[in-house]
Amino acid sequence: MMMLPRRRFTAAELARAVPHGPSPSIVGAVLFNVIFVMAMYAVAFHAMVPAPIWFVMGFYLLGLLAGLWALWHDPGCRAGRWAYYVMPMATASGFLLVPMLTYGGSFGQVLHTAQNLSTVPAGPGVLGALFGMGMVGLWFTAMHRSQHIALRLAELDERERALEMARQLGSAQIQPHFLFNTLASLQHWVASGDPRAAPLLDSLTGYLRATLPLFDRPLLRLDQELEAVRRYLEVMQARLGERLRFEIRAEPALGATPLPPGLLLTLVENAVEHGISPQLAGGSVQLSAWREAGQLCIAIDDDGPGLPLLPGPAEGHVGLVNSRARLAQAFGTKAELSLANRPEGGCRALLRLPLSA
Repeated sequence: MMMLPRRRFTAAELARAVPHGPSPSIVGAVLFNVIFVMAMYAVAFHAMVPAPIWFVMGFYLLGLLAGLWALWHDPGCRAGRWAYYVMPMATASGFLLVPMLTYGGSFGQVLHTAQNLSTVPAGPGVLGALFGMGMVGLWFTAMHRSQHIALRLAELDERERALEMARQLGSAQIQPHFLFNTLASLQHWVASGDPRAAPLLDSLTGYLRATLPLFDRPLLRLDQELEAVRRYLEVMQARLGERLRFEIRAEPALGATPLPPGLLLTLVENAVEHGISPQLAGGSVQLSAWREAGQLCIAIDDDGPGLPLLPGPAEGHVGLVNSRARLAQAFGTKAELSLANRPEGGCRALLRLPLSA
């Protein structure tokens, strides 16, 4: 008797760790081995094992396969445990009751015959060996699947914690130098009585108010994200003056589409920092959102120097790495973020997200 694992998994844990059934290769391997063992027994003992025992073995194999299937999906299910713990009783019954049913005789005669193993009929031995193999198979399946599911749940928890940290870091990308430089400009304009101080303060207040939801939500509406982007560009436009021009175009019907918070803000910050700020003449940033083939497409275009011709830090930027990680966490392989140089000059960041109700 080998005890089965004590841990019981909830339906939610099983659906999370084992979203699919066994692969066809595993099913084929189990069926092949069961059929192969039965064929070996049939060839070796067909003359010694009476027909009733083969009938019992057939029913037993069906129960064994059902128990294996149940334990594979849930190592703690009652059906699999019931099948496992019934095996010893079935084995003892096979050694005692099968000779009585097959060869006749009383219970005492069977016990007397069992004292001499050489006179025990082959049927009970074959049946007992098969029951023993079935016990080992059920026990191994239950232990292996229990450990596999427990390790898989631990792995998923660790991955989700890492992605949550990446999401929080990405959502908290209000760059310190952006705030410090903006506050320094605001302080100078207020001290000098510059009329640009009031619009800058209004834009900065709106930006901070719009970015507050980024810290405590896994997903944000597109229109809320665009408000944060608009406020950020207004602040940068107040600081850079005519060097920065921007335009935001989005279909109103797409405003409720969810996306990871801070995603567009990160891409727009990259466009301003790497595409507009390095140029003395400045440039423009355009954000466009539209529907295409059942997807939400968002493009951030700038007319800056573009990406380097050789692989450099642009594609490996921390903000882009975090953005791709949060996209994978929210949408899996249904979302895509790509960067490419525009034919007319500059860079385009193209985001494709699945549309949801």
